[in-house]
Amino acid sequence: MKRCCDLLNKWLLLGLLALGMALHGAKAAEAPMEAPAKFALLIGNGNYNAGNLSLRNPENDTRLLAQSLTRLGFTVKQAFNLSRTQMFAAVSDYSTKLPAGSTSLVFYAGHGMQIGGASYLLPTDMTITTEQSVPLRAYPVKNLLESVAASQAAVNVLVLDACRDNPFQPAPAVRYRGINSLGLGTVVAPRGTFIAYSTSPGQLAPDGTADNSVYASTLARVILQPRLSLVEIFRRVGDQVRKSTLDDQIPWFESSLNEEYYFQPPDGVKVASGVPLRTNNGQGSGNGIMRGAGDAASSTPAWYRTMSEYEWSDLDYEIQQRVKSMTPDELPMMEHRAEGGSVVAQTTLGLFWLEGANPINTVGNTTVSRYGANNTKGMHWLRMAADAGFPIAQAELGERLYQGRSADRDMAQAQRLLTSAAEAKYPRAKLDLLQVKMQSGNVSGEDAQEVLRAMINSFNLKQ
Repeated sequence: MKRCCDLLNKWLLLGLLALGMALHGAKAAEAPMEAPAKFALLIGNGNYNAGNLSLRNPENDTRLLAQSLTRLGFTVKQAFNLSRTQMFAAVSDYSTKLPAGSTSLVFYAGHGMQIGGASYLLPTDMTITTEQSVPLRAYPVKNLLESVAASQAAVNVLVLDACRDNPFQPAPAVRYRGINSLGLGTVVAPRGTFIAYSTSPGQLAPDGTADNSVYASTLARVILQPRLSLVEIFRRVGDQVRKSTLDDQIPWFESSLNEEYYFQPPDGVKVASGVPLRTNNGQGSGNGIMRGAGDAASSTPAWYRTMSEYEWSDLDYEIQQRVKSMTPDELPMMEHRAEGGSVVAQTTLGLFWLEGANPINTVGNTTVSRYGANNTKGMHWLRMAADAGFPIAQAELGERLYQGRSADRDMAQAQRLLTSAAEAKYPRAKLDLLQVKMQSGNVSGEDAQEVLRAMINSFNLKQ
């Protein structure tokens, strides 16, 4: 009997031991996965040897972004005013020390340019004598990409806030680039890389009149917002920058990340070193290669479809002033912006060519204009902006189609355009649409007055 009890006790002891080991294993399995280590290299080049090239904000922008990244748990290294040799050394030293499975973010603020389709960041000891000298004296973006791609980091984020203003304005005797090669060009993002540009390919990014560039200050703020994926962060940055600059600056990104990535993941999303990222339903995002400019491919409304009546009045005034003050030497840059996707530039050009240039001077009793109206050019740019969904262009085009001005009359298309613009709270389109409905008998005078009162109240509340 005693032997049976001893045997039973032994079995119980072994059972308890096995149960304890199983519970310990379950707890270990349930332990939170270790988040990847995060590192950042921030370079601000503003104090160029050629004094007329110096920029006031790259160092400020670098420090501002460093504060945000530090709050997100990044180990941040800052570098300022680097020569070409120093840029090669800083990137090489940083890349080789990145641990396996880590997250890397490299930020550059300063001058940048493209030559022969290749993009370059400009060190502070940069001087230009000929176009052919640029590859020998600048720092190639390709080298930066190859360095971080060859590292052990699992996710590489590269943010290029360049080019600033008009770098290296050539002397008349030295022509190294034309308007079609402004700014940086696109590069193919290596696998596991996200590349963000402060402005779209071939465009200029202003240095900013405040203590920081518009792009850097916006990024430093938005990157701290929780539960946003990397793509969502840069879409929001692009949307806000476009609105702040009235579409003069259109940020861009290129991603080859196969999964969504978060600096501050939402509930149910695990971000762990060496572990594929998963969404709430346990499935990878499968984004693959993605490109975008601001709100491109986004489910959120374009920046100009969320404005108030009061903001529309300001934008209306700004565009009218641009049309009135347009000079012949400004046309190439305005067309360059329009071709780059700026709906404000497209609308400005449309109105400029439809109305013709303002008188430039008067000779005796004769007014002389350098440019006359050009209906073909005007309608081309206006249709481009309207097709992009820009309400001011839609309303202008809708009015012309309704009245048969500058184009054949098309009542149905006119009403579609005015309806779309009115849905964006654009007052002029609301009034146009109301008039169309009154003329067709689809709205009573009392209803029309109620609509007008609501518009006035809404406008007054925004002032």
